[in-house]
Amino acid sequence: MTLAGGMAMFRSILAVAACLAAVPAAGRTFAYDCDTMSNRFSEISTPLAGGRQISGVVTATRTVTGERYETTSRVAIEGDEAKSWVGFRLTIAGPADSDTLIATMVVSQDGKEEEIALGPVKLMQPVPFRLSLGRDGSASLELADWKHKTATGLKSPATLSVGCSTGEFKFASLDFG
Repeated sequence: MTLAGGMAMFRSILAVAACLAAVPAAGRTFAYDCDTMSNRFSEISTPLAGGRQISGVVTATRTVTGERYETTSRVAIEGDEAKSWVGFRLTIAGPADSDTLIATMVVSQDGKEEEIALGPVKLMQPVPFRLSLGRDGSASLELADWKHKTATGLKSPATLSVGCSTGEFKFASLDFG
């Protein structure tokens, strides 16, 4: 093996190790700075491995004007297909009010979304959350002072995910478990 080939293999091993370390094992918390430009998105996800909940603290730190997309974050428990999921969003209230986001719980089945309005959240306001899915398919969300439980029909969740678009959201104390 040549020196160049050895270095390329070493870099590949480091890249794989970094990806595996990005989402820690259940029970360990981590931070995620989701920072995107206008009309872009970023997301981290992990296959469901026993745990059926996501918890942490999310803070919207920057809004961006987008041509196609609004400043938004999403925390979700997804089914086998991305069209079925339960979670919540924080979405900018409108271009005239870039300091306020609206919190909504979302249940999506086969691409049809039902939104449950929760209330306003201010920019730079840390918002604790816990999203869990019961074995019966019911979802429970605790977001700031709001608590909501609803049926989802989502019996076989497959993925836990956190992401954002067209802005910056800091996720702290994330626990995928």
